[in-house]
This record gives sequence, C-alpha cells and structure tokens, in this order.
Amino acid sequence: MPFDEGTLPVRYLGVPLISTKLVYKDCKILIEKMDKRIIDWRNKSLSFAGRLQLINYVLASLHVYWASVFIVPSRFIKDLEKRMRSFLWCQGPMVKGKAKVAWKDVCLPKYEGGLAIRKIKDVNESLMASHIWTWFDQWHPHCPLADFISQREVAKASFNQNSIVADLILHDRWIWPQAWYDMFPVLIHVQPPDLQQHKLDSLSWLDSSNNQVTFSSKSVWDTFRLRQVQVDWVHLVWFPQSIPRHAFHMWLIFNGKLKTHDKMRHWDVGSATNLNLLVCSLCKTGPDSLEHLFFECSYSEQIWCIIKRKVGMQHLPTKRRDIVDFLQPKATSKNTPNVARILGDWKLSMDLIQQGS
Repeated sequence: MPFDEGTLPVRYLGVPLISTKLVYKDCKILIEKMDKRIIDWRNKSLSFAGRLQLINYVLASLHVYWASVFIVPSRFIKDLEKRMRSFLWCQGPMVKGKAKVAWKDVCLPKYEGGLAIRKIKDVNESLMASHIWTWFDQWHPHCPLADFISQREVAKASFNQNSIVADLILHDRWIWPQAWYDMFPVLIHVQPPDLQQHKLDSLSWLDSSNNQVTFSSKSVWDTFRLRQVQVDWVHLVWFPQSIPRHAFHMWLIFNGKLKTHDKMRHWDVGSATNLNLLVCSLCKTGPDSLEHLFFECSYSEQIWCIIKRKVGMQHLPTKRRDIVDFLQPKATSKNTPNVARILGDWKLSMDLIQQGS
C-alpha cells in the first residue's frame, strides 16, 4: 500500500493524538506559538495597558483548547506564565526587579485588586471538571460514587462510564445490583432523586460559599482560584469610560507599587549611588512618596485646586482618603459630572507621574 508509516503523536482535531498522558515535549508547539506572537509585538511601542489587553485576549487563550482536553504538565504551565509575565513587565525577556506586582496578585480578579489574568492551572482544572458525570460528580451528599464503586463493579452490573442517573432508575427505584447494598452500605442512604421527565438534564455546582449555582467552567474556576479580600476602589479604576493606560497606572497607585523615592531608598544599589540625595522633581524640597507626589507637593496642590474647582470639589481637602471617599459612591454613575470628576483626577495623576519621571 502506498502509505508511509507514521509515529505518534499525530495531530487530530488540533491536539496531539497520543497513547500516554500529555508530556512537556508534546506542548512545545504552543510555547513556540506564544514566542512567535511576543516577538512580533516586541518592537512595537506598547503601553502596559496594551500589553495587558494582548495577554488577556490572545496569549491567555492559546492554551484553552488544549486545557479542555488534557491535564497539562506543570512545567508547561510554568513556561507559559513566565512568558506572559515577561511580556507584561518587560515586553520581552524578564529582567530581575522589573515586575512591580507579584504574579499571584496579578492573577486575581479586578474586584480583588488584580488584573484578571487567569492562572493556567486553575483554568485547566475548571475545564477538566466538565468531563465528570454520574459516577464522578456530586449529585448527592454521599457522592461521588466512584469513591467506593470501582469501574470493574460498574461494568459487571452492565453499566458503563457514560451512564447517567436516569439509567439507574426504573419506576422510582434503583436498578443497581442488590449485592451493592452489602458491598457498599453507604448506598442505603442514597435515595433515588425525583426525576422530572419533561425537563432536560442540567448540571449544578456548589460554589465556595456552598451555594448551588449553574455549572460552568467559570463557576468551577471561581471555586478553585486563590481568593483575597475585595477592594473598595475597583470602580474608581475600572469603569466603562476609563482610559486603559490611565487605569493601569491608577491600579499601580492603589496597590502602592510606584517606584517612588521612599521605596528606592531601601534598595541596595552599591556605594557609587547615594539614594538619600533623591528629591521630588516637582518641588525640590525632599524625597517624594505617593502621598507627597499626588497630594502634599506644592506643585500638585496647585493643580488640585484647579481640578477641584472645575469638577465641583472645592469643599474637599487635598487628602487621598477624603477624595477617594467622595468619589467612591459616584464611581458607578454614568452622570457626566461624576465621570468628569474621576477622569479629571486620573488626568492629574498621569500628569504628575510624567512630571515626576
């Protein structure tokens, strides 16, 4: 026959067709694909916000199809996330000290202070959960049945791995072998559910608060992921009218991650550089900090007076807590004056960052 003998793995429906579990060498094609995308973008002038958009909508989606089919190797996960982290902070190879925020915090949802980049391991586990069914899912408090009923016993009873709950019920009674009650006494407490024949099957999931919700990969992911306390400033940073570049820098400000002088003075830069001589580039009176740069500096205070007069905030003192407390209730409003207040404060912050640098 005029056919060449091939070797595994071969590609089938976009993923490798292999006879063993997925290993790192099988995944190199995705790593090479991500490297090619990053190289194409590296020479372009991209802001932090632009890189974040490309990560969320391009790089973070390259592995999703594979992650829905395989349990992907941890080394592969580490390499992909390393490349995403490097592209975000350096637009190329990672340089020590360039990352302003830890990756685990970057991967938090925005309402918990992160940038909503989902960790690959959490995505993989949530997608794998969609393959679970009768023997493996939690449709009863004593489930999953696979914890005590082996696949051998399932096959001996003329059922299979794809059997659904309705296949095991006839006239409101279980039709599994009577011997199972002796072999697995816990089944005595598993009563047949009330099946509604006119309704289609649906999957439910118990979330992290033990509430029953509609099953989806998102609800599973939200249960598996790292959780932190919700932040109160999320709507001041991320809202429909926000300017992405400004929003990213405001996110850094609220996380206290700008490289201001008070932070730099603790660095070990050697004897050739004296960080104690650093002074605010706006007022020249002393080292800057977040509070000084945006609120206490005489230069920024003059700009604040102009901004507050234009957006109707004259009565407020120029203090971060007072301004944030005033804007928070208005953060979700689409009212033009409220949007102008927030955007005005953003514009001031961006101007001061550029002046300070």
